Amino acid sequence: MGTKMRKTLLNALLVLFAMTGSATAQTTSFSHSIDLAADVPKVCSFESGPTATTGSDLVASPGVNSTFTVQVDPNTSKVKESDGTLTFANAFCNTASKLTITRQGLSTEDASVNGFTTDIVYNVGFTWGGQSVDMLTNGGNSIEADLGPLIGDLSVQVNIPSADNPLLLLEGQYTDILVINVTPL
Repeated sequence: MGTKMRKTLLNALLVLFAMTGSATAQTTSFSHSIDLAADVPKVCSFESGPTATTGSDLVASPGVNSTFTVQVDPNTSKVKESDGTLTFANAFCNTASKLTITRQGLSTEDASVNGFTTDIVYNVGFTWGGQSVDMLTNGGNSIEADLGPLIGDLSVQVNIPSADNPLLLLEGQYTDILVINVTPL
């Protein structure tokens, strides 16, 4: 091999090494972190309106303000034993919450007369996501319970026991408002 050819071959090898070294030097790695975040508010929701189921002696009208109508025997003036349940399907609270149930008492504004009563005793139960709370109306006008995050059907049970209502009812309009509040903590 001649000198000229060796120089050409050497120059070609130098160019090849220079190009390879240059390409290697330009290869870098890239890294970047992206943080993801979410701020979820406290929510208690009753997405669907209530449905009602009742025994034969309680009439239910579910809605924004639901009504249970207690039946009274027109021949004896005594309350008929009955029960009903108001259910909100798929209710949820995504945080701890406080349940408050208040009532005034199912009564009439008329004055009591000896031998008659102006009050109808009823019981209330509350079931939601495996949690249960019972309130006997003759044991107080309100109840509070601290609940954890819950999801599921929220049910309110009303029971009118005839044994707790042995007296004759005085004629009149008997009313009460049972208020159920669930408040996120």
